[in-house]
Amino acid sequence: MSTIKLQDLKVILNQEGSKKYTKVSYPIRYGRYTEMEYGEYRFLFNRNGEVKFIVGQGRDWPHPSEWLKRTIGNNWVYYSTGSYYTGVVDLFGEYYLPCPAYPTNSLFKENPFTRHAVIKALEEFDQIGSRLLSLAAKISAPEDEAMKDFLNRAGRNSTDQLRQKADRLQRILKARISVLPTDCRHVDYDVIPLMVNDGCLYNCSFCEVKSGMDLSCRSRQEITEQLQALKEFFGTDLLNYNSVYLGQHDAMGASPDDILFAADQAYTILDIKKSYMQEPRLFLFGSAE
Repeated sequence: MSTIKLQDLKVILNQEGSKKYTKVSYPIRYGRYTEMEYGEYRFLFNRNGEVKFIVGQGRDWPHPSEWLKRTIGNNWVYYSTGSYYTGVVDLFGEYYLPCPAYPTNSLFKENPFTRHAVIKALEEFDQIGSRLLSLAAKISAPEDEAMKDFLNRAGRNSTDQLRQKADRLQRILKARISVLPTDCRHVDYDVIPLMVNDGCLYNCSFCEVKSGMDLSCRSRQEITEQLQALKEFFGTDLLNYNSVYLGQHDAMGASPDDILFAADQAYTILDIKKSYMQEPRLFLFGSAE
């Protein structure tokens, strides 16, 4: 870990967060990341130089223990304490409530994404890329090469670039991730999705995430090719993942041998054994049957 200051920018390279997911009443970061302070905000970037968290430090930020998180699908989620923890803990036994940017499933009247401070934080990130690239161009000392590399990677990962990468993920999966198993909260929803089938056995009328497709299973070759593409997609940040989600809505509808094949291949191809995070997990849905 090294700290470097460039004008009004402070960067802490190669930070090491917690290796185990846990439930605590204060902000905790996992895996390896780089932290940057700029203006009223702290930006946390993954090992690919992609922004993952934004934390406000100004007086208008809703709460010092709340933050924004960007998912691999390029969706922003606001982590709310729900009135200084008591509301969320009383309702769910959790310290934080992830609030997605879309209004469905909202449990509180107020939408955090309508707050001026949150809007301003996302606008600030939209504009920061050119600033980082400009600073990187001025670095020439060999000892500052790591800093230059980070600034270039983070600067190139603009809002448009991150959106394009999310589209690439959807092309790899050949499916849209409409819902994750509830227990994924135990790993802060940091899961690598692997589609082993499509559709669902029942497509129940009350379900709002159904695809409407009958259940069909992917071949073992398709699963292996998908995993190889996912390994390339996550790149150097693969080190920060130790959990896999088998999709789509009814992975238990696949044959037991194919489920075990997918799990074994995922563990091997994605180098789960080498993950910085401890206690790997596998998540999947089963139908009512």
